[in-house]
Amino acid sequence: MAAYGAADLAARVTRGQWLAAGTLAVAVPALALATRAQVAVWRDSGTLFARAVAVEPRSAFLRTALGNCLAERGSAAEAESQYRTALSLEREPLAHAALATLLMRQGRGVEAEPHFLAALRALPNQPELIFNYAEHLRTTGRAEQARVYYARFARIAPERHEALRRAALRYAGGAGGTQ
Repeated sequence: MAAYGAADLAARVTRGQWLAAGTLAVAVPALALATRAQVAVWRDSGTLFARAVAVEPRSAFLRTALGNCLAERGSAAEAESQYRTALSLEREPLAHAALATLLMRQGRGVEAEPHFLAALRALPNQPELIFNYAEHLRTTGRAEQARVYYARFARIAPERHEALRRAALRYAGGAGGTQ
């Protein structure tokens, strides 16, 4: 019975369909092996973005993403280098924001300030950026200005930022932060 079905199928399939099936039979396993090899190389986001930057070194976006991975790992100097390279390629607001935050966390507020301002001009409603700028203002002795940004963050922060929103409301105090 199976032989009869196979013979009937073979009679109905065209030569092009056999060629396509043969090509797929070879290509799919080859692509699976190539994918397996790449997955082994791209162990995490850091290795993925490092490879992407090696392939596309003039991408400010990829350099910013690599910088973020390096910063998360605690490689601040390498992260800073990636952010600065990204900014030399184009005025990437996310690179400004990331560099500003990195510099602020290192106590380099004077250097962070222009990057915060550049990022805020391009991304005026980005909650994390607004909160980080408020933190920067507070830690550099500008509490009144910080209150305005904390209140702004508290108004626009999505639910996933509830803990930060509560902290912002506490810091905002009388600057419209009691909602």
